[in-house]
This record gives sequence, structure tokens and C-alpha cells, in this order.
Amino acid sequence: MSELSTDLTETTSPVVEFAPPDIARRHIATWNGLQTDTVEVIKREPFAYEYKASRHLLIMCERAERDDGETLVDGLPRSTLHEYSHKLSFVPAGHQFSGWQKPRALTRVTYFYIDPKGPLIDPDLHFAETEFKPRLFFFDQDLWETAQKLKDQAKSPDHNRQYAEALSVVMAHELL
Repeated sequence: MSELSTDLTETTSPVVEFAPPDIARRHIATWNGLQTDTVEVIKREPFAYEYKASRHLLIMCERAERDDGETLVDGLPRSTLHEYSHKLSFVPAGHQFSGWQKPRALTRVTYFYIDPKGPLIDPDLHFAETEFKPRLFFFDQDLWETAQKLKDQAKSPDHNRQYAEALSVVMAHELL
């Protein structure tokens, strides 16, 4: 799809699910091969989250602090890190991502769902065939800046579809 979608109730692909579901406010935008999901937790109550799908998941944690909890990603040790603001995580397609937390601060995170076979990615890159490894709570300046630009495009009423799609290609290159 090349249109920006701002309907929060209709997403065509799985997204990170929250329990209880009313703990978070979401803003979803969709372009060719990429979907963003900006989530703001609106209650300081314990919650759980879970995701597993055929798309890669890049997580940009802008504000994330918990008094208690854990994060699990297939292939990595369990993490009980308490403060992980300004960190990225990457969950390759098919891997399970889940966890729970008792938040210290109201979490603000953006999820980037990346179609490994996205139509904008040059097949010569072999992005779809690449066996990515999961990564939890890391920082990469270039990837962070690209993710921030994509998030800004998703939130902008004057979004530029072509620019957002170009950024999604840049993100794929940075992940490689």
C-alpha cells in the first residue's frame, strides 16, 4: 500500500499486542513494505506485550523505564534491564518478542514493521534471504536518525509518501 493509513482500528498485518489493550494509544501509518506504529502507554499500570509475524520488527524506545519486568526475544537471553530509553531492538521475522513490565515512566515507543520482500527493496540486495540475528537494547546513530525521520513522516499531516518510502529503503540498507 502506498497510502498513509491513520485508522487505528484497521491494520492489515499483525502488530505488537498489549494486555490490557487500553493501556496504550497508537498511531499507525503504512507505506509500501513498511508500517510504523507509534505507541504511548497512557497508564502507569503493569502490562504485557507480544509479537510474532512474518515481518521484521525494529523497535525505537524513546522513553522506557520500568521498576520490574522482562523482555524476551527468541535467540537471546532474557533481559530485566530497567532503563532503556533511546535504545533500539531488532526482532527478525518469525522470532517471538514478548515481555511484561511495571512501568516507572509512561513508555513511548515506535515499532517499524518491515516486509522482508518489500517492493521497494532491490532484489539484488538479498534482503529477504538474509538471516538476521536478533538484537536487544542497542544504539546505532544512523539507524536511530532514519527511524526518527520515518516516525516524523508518519505523524505529519503533510507526509511525503515518496520521502517516507525512500527512508524505508535507507533503513533496510542500514539493517544489512
